[in-house]
Parts: sequence; structure tokens; C-alpha cells
Amino acid sequence: MSDPLDDPRATDLLAARPDDVSALAANFRAAAGESDTTAAGLNAAQTDGTWTGRAADAFRRAIGRLPRALGRVRDGYSAVADALTIYEPELSRIQSAFIVVITELNDAQTRLGTARTGAQTAHAAFATTLRNRTAVQRAVADAELEPARGDGAVDAYGREIAALTGRAFALLDEFATVRAQCRDAIAAAQRTAPVHPESAGGTLTIPNGALRGVQARMAILPAGASGGVTLSSPDRHRIESMIQRADALLGTPYVSGGGHGDWGSGGGLDCSGFVSAVLRSGGYLNAPVTTEGFQGQAGIANGPGRLVTIYDRTDCGANEHVIIDLNGRFYESGRGGASGGTPFVHQFTPSSSYLASFNTILHPAGL
Repeated sequence: MSDPLDDPRATDLLAARPDDVSALAANFRAAAGESDTTAAGLNAAQTDGTWTGRAADAFRRAIGRLPRALGRVRDGYSAVADALTIYEPELSRIQSAFIVVITELNDAQTRLGTARTGAQTAHAAFATTLRNRTAVQRAVADAELEPARGDGAVDAYGREIAALTGRAFALLDEFATVRAQCRDAIAAAQRTAPVHPESAGGTLTIPNGALRGVQARMAILPAGASGGVTLSSPDRHRIESMIQRADALLGTPYVSGGGHGDWGSGGGLDCSGFVSAVLRSGGYLNAPVTTEGFQGQAGIANGPGRLVTIYDRTDCGANEHVIIDLNGRFYESGRGGASGGTPFVHQFTPSSSYLASFNTILHPAGL
């Protein structure tokens, strides 16, 4: 039976950001409004009978068909905004349902493993008990003890896993459908007008896949932007690389000890292995570290950062944990309390009490 998380669509679905889709829709809608306002102003200037002379005539000749072209831009941008507005709630619903199903599937697989172990132990015990009995005695005892062997539980968990797996793939099919509909609508809009509205950080384009190409740019305040955050080009590159790496790892299974020594190439990451991998992509670590190891690393400073903060819970045994905030996007791997035990790398919104449970606050120097 195939694993839904091995499907490339699952990677896209888990990495998609409904909030980014909403923000992008608003960006296009604002650009459509600006185009409409500009066109109206140009039309008013062209028909203003009180404005005469050589300058007015030259202006009218130069403008020509521009108001009509701006109308096409308005229509194209509005169509993109409409497509994204339809896509966002569907994406959010499917993504939430998929995470629930995957979590239930992981729990069922754990219970199945336990049931199989119990059944194997019971079978071995029964075989020892029945070995020296007569054929008739064995037949009678075998029939009496059948319900206690655990085979029924194994079968029940197997059916549950099959049903959950089917549900997960059905959600991936649904995701593929709504994504394709959004992309088709955007493609139609592109035939009406170019769809590349400007933001403070540069041009935002409509990519393929889960519309994830805008994530890093929309997540970072540009140099000189409001809020007093100024970033050099190298620092911008560092945080963009970390956001892209964190998004690429979404859905990676939680594995205790994962990411230490192999940067996650073994197929899983624990909490510190994940944060190590993210920091490495920004050039801050040469080797993975445990929760106790982040403090004191070269390039890692004490206290919260302007754009990146590491929340580390250390010296508390089984409760040790680490998460990372990348400009307001919180990521963690595995068993953090805020995630409800979600067993893979995911993004989430922590409560203030959850953040208060971390006793060490750090940040990459300069960020």
C-alpha cells in the first residue's frame, strides 16, 4: 500500500500557504483598482475641453489607446484575484483535512504495529501450549483461543489504514483539481493582460504548482521597508534561503534523532535536526546540533531576532524542544505541544503560553 506522503502532490499541499494566496489576491485586486483609476483619470484629461493648447494636444496624441489597454489590465488582474479568492478557502479546507487524515493514519499504523507484535507473541504462546496435546485437544483449544490471538485487531487496523489511505489520496485528487482550475483561470487572464503587479520587494509572478513561488518574497520585508527593518543583500539571501528550505521540508516525518549526522537524508527529522537544517541553509551551522547545542554556536546570538527567532527548551529531559520563527511563520518538527503531536515538519500558530514555555531565546546574528 503506497504512502500518501510519498505523492509529490502531498509536498505541494503541505507547503502551500493559504494566507499567501489571500495576500496575492489582494495585491492583484489593488493593482486592478489602480489601473481603473488611472484609466479614468486619463479619459477625463483627454475629454477636458478647458485644457487646450499645444501641451494638451501632445498629451492626447501620446495617450492614444492607453486607457483601453489599462482596462484590459484591470480585467486581467481582477480575473486573477477572483481565481485566487476562490482557490484560497478550498486550499485551506483540503490542507486541514489532509493533515488530520495523515495524523490519524500515523496513529493507526502505530496501533497496527502494536497489534501485530501482540498477535505474534500470542501465537508463539499458543504454539508452546498446544505442542504436546493430542490432535483433538489441539483442535478444541485452537477454536477456543482464536479470539485471543489478536488477529481480529490486526485485520481491523488494516482496514482502518486502507480507508484512511484512500481518504488521503482522495484529498490529493481534490487538491489537484482545484489547483488546476485556479491555474487555468490564471492562464486565461494572462491572455487578457500581463499579470505581474509590483510589490515593494519586486515583481510577484504566478508560478506553477501550489502558487508557492511568492512565499519567500512575501515573507520578507524589503530593505528600507516600513517597520524599521533594513536588510543587506546577503542577509536577504540568508532568510530567503531559510524560508525556502523550511517550506521544502514540510511534511518530512518526525524521527527521533533524525537529521543528526545526515541532515535528514535518512528520511526523517527531529525538532533540532529540522532547525539545524534550516539554519544551515542560511550559512549559520556546519553540523547539526541538539537542543542544548544552539546556544554558543558561532553566528547565533542571545535574545529575539528582528526577523528570525529560535525558541529553545533545554535542560528538561523529555520535554526538550526547539522551534523556529521565520518572520512570523512558526515551524517545528514533531511532538510540540502546540501542534497536538503532529508527527512531521509543519507550520503552525503558537499561543503566547506555548512560546513562554521555552527557556532559551536565540537568533541568527544580523537577523
